[in-house]
Amino acid sequence: MKNLLILLLIFSTYAGAQVDQRAYYKALESEEQAILDSKIQELEKVKSSTLVKAYKGALIAKKASFLKGMKEKLDTFKQGVDLLETAIEKYPKNTEYRFLRLSVQENSPKILKYNGNIDEDKKHIVANFSSLKDQLQQIIRDYARSSSILDPKELQ
Repeated sequence: MKNLLILLLIFSTYAGAQVDQRAYYKALESEEQAILDSKIQELEKVKSSTLVKAYKGALIAKKASFLKGMKEKLDTFKQGVDLLETAIEKYPKNTEYRFLRLSVQENSPKILKYNGNIDEDKKHIVANFSSLKDQLQQIIRDYARSSSILDPKELQ
């Protein structure tokens, strides 16, 4: 019985730390701040990891577009970008993190000048696309359909 409790504890800790990839991408597609806030709050409760930082960073950067006042928008955007860049600095070859950055950079207002990695991220995504898990490949294909940067034909 004691071993079963220990296993349940370990499993529940691990299960609680998992991140629902598709749900976070759906939130990034959303045009509702409440959905973004909800996913950010969920990530606050999950044990921190580079994946959590990357998702949280992308969500926070997008959230900035819903805020009022230039200072609040800029501060929030920078907070999100800092989290995303931290994840990429730690794992620069992680294709998902590069995809998140590309999507944030492509959709950021030009005035923010957060677009310096688009070409290198695109090359990295295209070069490593076939080695990604099916779900992430589908997420990237879906994004590419409306992207002016990624062409679905390049993704093989």
